[in-house]
Amino acid sequence: MFTKIVRAGQIVFLRIEDAFNKIFSSEQNILYYHGAMPNFFMWILFLSGLLLFAYYMPTLEGAYQSVEYITHKIPFGDMIRGIHRYAADAMIITVALHALRVYFTDRYRSYRIIAWYSGIALIFMMTLIGISGYILVWDERSYQIVIKVSEFLAAFPIWGQTWSHAFINDNSISNYTMSMALFLHTGTSFTLLVMLWIHYMRISRPVVNVTWALGCLLSGIILIFAGLMPA
Repeated sequence: MFTKIVRAGQIVFLRIEDAFNKIFSSEQNILYYHGAMPNFFMWILFLSGLLLFAYYMPTLEGAYQSVEYITHKIPFGDMIRGIHRYAADAMIITVALHALRVYFTDRYRSYRIIAWYSGIALIFMMTLIGISGYILVWDERSYQIVIKVSEFLAAFPIWGQTWSHAFINDNSISNYTMSMALFLHTGTSFTLLVMLWIHYMRISRPVVNVTWALGCLLSGIILIFAGLMPA
């Protein structure tokens, strides 16, 4: 049964691939850049994140105010926030596409097994980056995330309480909570580059960059979403 599912998935991907070749040509087929597209969005996230970091204040009193200041006072601040938000969403979507295509085309065995396991680690790192990013806004949703994450960590035996104190110290949320969230968000982001190197090191000719045409198309989509639906 499982083998049939895998085989059916492989057939679906191959048929979509053939259809895209007829529409976009093999040079611009997005399925041939399923591993490069997450990289493209990652660099957009790095650049937009640095611009946001310039005005961000990681304190309970200043976090939300600084986000509001960036959104309404800084020229194109709302657009930069939107680019950061939707590039993150796009990266998650393309990573999922990448993982599914690799799995259903059976390209995760043998010498590619390191790439597969490092890719799983990258997904966990992206999850941590995303959770800490939501905390940095420091609105009602951010508060609930801190509470839920702290409760989740505390449920682990032995070291659970110690881990939960990384977010809530002495049963209270403080500026240290925001500092930890910022550290996890930025520190894990840069560690992502090291894990990417491990991800690629056993692949002889990895496709890490999209074409100019595809890059312009992806950038345009992000800009449209950021303009029509600000973060």
